[in-house]
Amino acid sequence: MSLGNKEVMSKNLKYYMDKKRVDRNQLCSDLDLKYMTVSDWINAKTYPRIDKIELLANYFGINKSDLIEEKTTIPVETSNNIVEQISGKVVQLQKDRQENVLSYAVEQLEEQKQVSSTSNNVIDLYDTRKRVVGIVDFSASAGTGVWQDENLGMEVSFYEDDMAEDYDSIGIVMGSSMEPVLKNGDYLFVKVTSDIPNGAISIWQVNGENFVKKFRKNKKPYLESLNPEFDDIDLHEDDDIRPLGIVVEVYREN
Repeated sequence: MSLGNKEVMSKNLKYYMDKKRVDRNQLCSDLDLKYMTVSDWINAKTYPRIDKIELLANYFGINKSDLIEEKTTIPVETSNNIVEQISGKVVQLQKDRQENVLSYAVEQLEEQKQVSSTSNNVIDLYDTRKRVVGIVDFSASAGTGVWQDENLGMEVSFYEDDMAEDYDSIGIVMGSSMEPVLKNGDYLFVKVTSDIPNGAISIWQVNGENFVKKFRKNKKPYLESLNPEFDDIDLHEDDDIRPLGIVVEVYREN
């Protein structure tokens, strides 16, 4: 199964949305997705993560491959019962009544065009939001720790107006020990400093492993996990401890 073709994904997604007769707003509401995220998929600007592809496939009742693989032909509905029913009735009408039906159909078509035009204008306004590429330097565990020998150097597209104004580095969360505040896959904008105040969500390297935790300094310093299913991390004198920075902004793509 090949992944990564944004144009193919866009075409298939639009096809199944049309087939299910759902628009972007309905899709976002049903699956709890951000409007701009779905718009970028539809406009072939970004490619969904594999968990989102699976979510969409389950929603449409299809295989993941139906969304991500090129189809030689996309089936077209050959019959339209409503049109057939209208035609069957219209031919039985007298000429003046047929003209009434035609006049009403023209009126409905004009209204539809106006609604469509308004909808497209709104979408275009949203689509003008500027995206910029940021470099994700590191991963930080919200779990049991992540060993990292070198910078990730991973390029990620962000909406510029959702990014932090003052930051030094970008990281990505791995794990769920900081839920509900931080979720797996969230991006962290970090201000590099070794002066971490009590209670700050911050990045730490402990014995060579990166963590994102809430720093607590009571009788003994420790790193707090906000998810009660995970243990806190006690900081001992014989540990190799490096405070790396404070999280100043969290960026989440649904």
